[in-house]
Amino acid sequence: MHDTLLPILNSLGLAALVTLAFSAIISHTSRSVLSIKIGLGLVLGGASVVTMLEPLTFGDGLIFDVRYAPIVLASAFGGWLSALIATVMAIAFRLTVGGAGVYAGILGLLLVMGVSLVLSRLLAAHDLRHTRDVLPYAAATSLSPLSLLVLPLDQALAIFTAIGPQLIAANFLGVLLYGSFLLRETRRQAFELRLRSDAITDPLTGLPNRRAFYQRLGQMMEQSKPVSVAVFDVDNFKSINDSYGHKIGDDILVAIGAALGQCGRSTDFVARIAGDEFAAILPISSAEGLAIAADRMRHAVQKCAVPTRDSIAIRASVSIGVAQAPADGRTVETLMAAADEALYDAKREGRNRVRLAAPLRPVQHAS
Repeated sequence: MHDTLLPILNSLGLAALVTLAFSAIISHTSRSVLSIKIGLGLVLGGASVVTMLEPLTFGDGLIFDVRYAPIVLASAFGGWLSALIATVMAIAFRLTVGGAGVYAGILGLLLVMGVSLVLSRLLAAHDLRHTRDVLPYAAATSLSPLSLLVLPLDQALAIFTAIGPQLIAANFLGVLLYGSFLLRETRRQAFELRLRSDAITDPLTGLPNRRAFYQRLGQMMEQSKPVSVAVFDVDNFKSINDSYGHKIGDDILVAIGAALGQCGRSTDFVARIAGDEFAAILPISSAEGLAIAADRMRHAVQKCAVPTRDSIAIRASVSIGVAQAPADGRTVETLMAAADEALYDAKREGRNRVRLAAPLRPVQHAS
């Protein structure tokens, strides 16, 4: 019994170390979903191979281990692509090892992969959150002894009687071990991602916040390409708060944020940078194009209406100052100062209008 379990425990330990590479794959948010699935397949395929390096051997080359655990979890966490990559790696290694049980081993890998893929489709709407969520996949590995049916019946019964229960138990526990590693890493990465997102997101409007805006603007200006900024200030916002309360004021800010985000182009970057102040990075080079884009945003805000408890529709307007680098400023600070000055001009001239920074004038009047 000791000679039977020791290789299994060694294989579990080695495979568990391999799964730690999973954290490196999902820690880079810049990676595409496709690259993550490929990486996961490679990691778990490698784990399956590692478990075969110290196998249980019965008869002439009949090898049993916990190779199935990584395969089913590749299906659970990465879908068909990860499962296919992991299974191909495991089959390739099993063919290299050879022996009388090679076809039984390959059949077992294909069988377990197929069943686990069916499970992943059936359970697609169920998120993997806890170790208990991988129990169906652990149960799927219990079907692997069916691959023994390719052998003569008396030989298959002898093998199953000798190590069948240990084989099923080892793969079941292997799935729980692998699953706990992967779930722990996904939870940790999700928590860190949420912290990073919260640090650059305005909690009221859901738009990027001041930090995110200045980071993006700095990055774009470092590329030495024409970049424009528009700064929006809600007209008479204090009066709205005083007259209708802060709840209505917040609702207006949310509506304005949604309007600005929806009316812009996919290349625009809209953020809330202060209490009643928004800003947008607009990759537009011409003064005429800037004026048109900014005025389109102004009109979008004018269409927003927030109802009060008395069924009164409250509407708001914004004054907008626009500036462009490098004409109005070669640094983030000087560019934003130019946009702020244009914004103050718009307010002095009557609000609810677009004002371009000095080198970009003439002014786009309100309508």
